[in-house]
Amino acid sequence: MKHFDEAARTYESYGFIQKEMADWLAEWCPASRSGKALEVAAGTGFFSRKLLPWSGHLIVSDAAPSMVEEGKRLTPGPDWVTAMADALPDEKFDWIFSSSFLQWADDASELLGHWRSRLTPGGRILAGLYINPTLNELVESLPGMISPVRWREEAEWQDALDKSGLVVHRLESSIRRFIFPSALELIRSLHRTGTAPGQKLPLRELKKGLDFYEENYAADTGIYSTWTFCRLEASTPD
Repeated sequence: MKHFDEAARTYESYGFIQKEMADWLAEWCPASRSGKALEVAAGTGFFSRKLLPWSGHLIVSDAAPSMVEEGKRLTPGPDWVTAMADALPDEKFDWIFSSSFLQWADDASELLGHWRSRLTPGGRILAGLYINPTLNELVESLPGMISPVRWREEAEWQDALDKSGLVVHRLESSIRRFIFPSALELIRSLHRTGTAPGQKLPLRELKKGLDFYEENYAADTGIYSTWTFCRLEASTPD
């Protein structure tokens, strides 16, 4: 939480991967943008903007107060609130949206079950997240690093959705490679979007890992980083 709160001012500048996820997820946005809707973990509003104009009540939430304040400034219009993803407003929604968040769930089926409890009959969830393989080059280069995320497989998300009682309408993934000027710049980008590894490595170990990264995962203009996008649409049973 603290990392995201501190990254609110730099999220827009460094969140180009999150922006590409929002663009990709928006391909599945409902043709009729209407009803009562909630976006979870919206950051500063990359995906929120894809929902506008919305006919009806659109609540946009994030757990980090600074993200909410930046979101209000950059994406006015929706009703911005501070809310935890596992403690959503006690209301019923026709749609729950989420982009670049669900990979953080400790217990995916439990969290999805909570979201299901906030849906109207037939209400839908539309979400974009990252799955395995993501940042695998960084993990290999810095074996002493403890990742804050356990990257699940697509099949694990299918299983979590089934256990939550949701009906899956579509689920697909796409592997992408992003270029950074250097391995250090990749780490800097992760910090400035709030998604950095959970602990600091000794300087010597960090330098050795970054050198390994640049030797083994070079691109024409720097280094590459693999991210696997996943998008899903599910609903409560009819």
